[in-house]
Amino acid sequence: LHAYHLFTQGGPCGFTGMGPLSATLPDDCVALPVLDEGSVLDNLGQRYASRNIYTYVAHVLLAINPYQDLPGLYSESTMAPYMVRPRTGAGRAKPHPFATAEAAFRGLRRGETQAIIISGESGAGKTETAKIVLRYLDARTRGPGAAASKQRAILDTGRVLESFGNARTSRNANSSRFGKQLRLCLRPGTTELVAQTQTYLLEASRVAGRASQERSFHVFYEMLAGVGAQARARLGLGSTPQRHTLLHAERGLEVEAEEARRDAAHFAELQKAFSSLGLAAAEVEEIWELLSGIVHLGDVLPPSGDLRAGEVALHEPSVVWAAKLLGFDADQFRRMVTHRRVSVSGRRSFYEEPRTRQQAHTVLRGLMVAVYGRLFRRLVRQMNDFLVGSATPPAGQACSAIALLDIYGFEDLGTNSLEQLLINLTNERLQHLFTERCLVAEQATYLQEGLVYREVAIEDRSGAMRSINRMLDRLDDLGQQRWRGQRDATDARFCESVVSGGGADGRYMRRVRNTAARARGPSSQAAAAFVVAHYAGDVEYAREGWLDRNDARAPPEIETLLDGSTSRLVKRLAELPKPSGDAAAPQTAAGLREQFRATAGEVARKQYRSMSRQHRKDLDALLHALAKMPSTHFVRCFRPNRTQHPNRLDRQYLLEQLRNCGTMQLLQVMRQGYPHRMDLREVADRFGPLLPAHLRGGSHRTLAQSLMLAHRVPRSDYALGLTRLFLKAGQLAALEELRAGGGSLDVEAVAAASQAVVR
Repeated sequence: LHAYHLFTQGGPCGFTGMGPLSATLPDDCVALPVLDEGSVLDNLGQRYASRNIYTYVAHVLLAINPYQDLPGLYSESTMAPYMVRPRTGAGRAKPHPFATAEAAFRGLRRGETQAIIISGESGAGKTETAKIVLRYLDARTRGPGAAASKQRAILDTGRVLESFGNARTSRNANSSRFGKQLRLCLRPGTTELVAQTQTYLLEASRVAGRASQERSFHVFYEMLAGVGAQARARLGLGSTPQRHTLLHAERGLEVEAEEARRDAAHFAELQKAFSSLGLAAAEVEEIWELLSGIVHLGDVLPPSGDLRAGEVALHEPSVVWAAKLLGFDADQFRRMVTHRRVSVSGRRSFYEEPRTRQQAHTVLRGLMVAVYGRLFRRLVRQMNDFLVGSATPPAGQACSAIALLDIYGFEDLGTNSLEQLLINLTNERLQHLFTERCLVAEQATYLQEGLVYREVAIEDRSGAMRSINRMLDRLDDLGQQRWRGQRDATDARFCESVVSGGGADGRYMRRVRNTAARARGPSSQAAAAFVVAHYAGDVEYAREGWLDRNDARAPPEIETLLDGSTSRLVKRLAELPKPSGDAAAPQTAAGLREQFRATAGEVARKQYRSMSRQHRKDLDALLHALAKMPSTHFVRCFRPNRTQHPNRLDRQYLLEQLRNCGTMQLLQVMRQGYPHRMDLREVADRFGPLLPAHLRGGSHRTLAQSLMLAHRVPRSDYALGLTRLFLKAGQLAALEELRAGGGSLDVEAVAAASQAVVR
């Protein structure tokens, strides 16, 4: 009864009636006697209630986040059987990320490049699932001594990336604010793993602001909780996050205390990870100084209700602390915040004018975002260099690999802007890949094999992706216009073009309706501009911030400030323009700085960099690589409820996710088709001995037909293709059990098969 209550929490959904827990809960939904939405939800719900959070749909693994620890589920004793049991056929291993990891590892040993794609909404458990897969692969390949130590460092990269790239959002306490692909291959001549990490679209703007109840990146809070009182005094930090504008969040005291304990524990893990990855103590200290400097940057401009009014008044102690920790000349830094340099058109000269409060806020925001984003990328490069060591980087090797993709989930936050649109475009593209690999390809196989098959309709989302790309192209055009000084290149103009400009598609984009905005509250009504109809639901996007967020290039004065820093780490983060091809061009660092100052306006106009263009370029490369991989393993993660409570499953919400991600379509395809298939030659080799000698002659196709007749397989449960035997759910397992048990076929059925073959 308790389990029944757990999985029915959330109310009736209008389909299958509920009953007591079934004696058997199929590991694979395809094995259900009735393949409809109600039966699938019943099976998933009852399995979830009995703490079986993993289930198959054919070859796809479904994972429902339990929002609690499940003792023993990931222990070494649980792990061991997966290293010896097959993923298919008789004795198939129970559904688990360990099984997916083992299948990919066996493919790797055969020399086949594999992809494991972990997807789902924010808060569905993708990050934890990726760590589970990686821990299994580490255990599967770990060697002795130094090799083991080097390989354990691969796991430590996860701690660093989680601290610097994850944050608490309105939907997830540990949300990845970036995407990552971990490429794993075996070091030549060994069983040791070599790893390289590629990251995608860090939401660096979060360092400068986010919703009131959310947090910035974990590392700031971990540093504050873990460095100790003396270090905090040396860095000018307060004892709690509430003392600093960037870290302040509207949280209760009890929640803050619990978060502080967790942050302190994670800080200790982070310190160990830095050491494991070869970072010296002096380098780590520079990192804490840089992060503390960013915290003080957030306090430089005292809070004010209206950024558009009033003079620029700075909080002097914060100016001093930020300049000291980041290695800036305090006067130069102060001057940069309060005044801006304006280039004279057609001349290599400038004049200065006071900044408005809004302009001062913008330049401070740009400085924080540039410094943090570049620090993140630098850490990724350092970790990659350390993990590869003397080996050739995996990307440059002609070797097989496992590509473990943990990408940010579909998002609909309180305020959605460019980052959310790019995240959701990424999910649109990955959903398209899933459709092509699991749905379109499945149906194409039936046609190629000459089977009679009733096709399942599959939604084509290519129009939505084209519309989003056109929207982003328009944003890039306006960004370039603004860099050239055109004042009408504004966010308002961009938002209007989305719903009424050339190429706007009303099927996927429309204006925000007042009724929808009012449902979210008056602040949302004022801030929202347009709605995009994504595959996982409609999302409202904000009116402001598009051009600023898409501008990936820091202003020239910020680059000059960074390059002049006395901090080695900060100075390395400067991105000076490359020298021209003119032989007379200055080549010294001082000469480059002077050249940079002299032509800052011209360089800025020529070197506009679009964040959306770079992300789409990276995304194209990723999808191109995934499309070429011979084997792709999908793990679909789900949230059981919207409130992140354990032991509660909202059936309607789960059904929405199953529909949106294509799982229900996959079930329809499997219901119409055949989830199991085997080459006819393999059928003859594996099951031929079950038949009497006089039925083993002839072609492989004839033998397969005899086997089906002799085993009394209903005609509706199998189909003979040109090269393969296709079976409905349960039939392959029955044959495997008969073969494994040394059983024999029914005498009358064999006789009937003999007569059929003769005819």
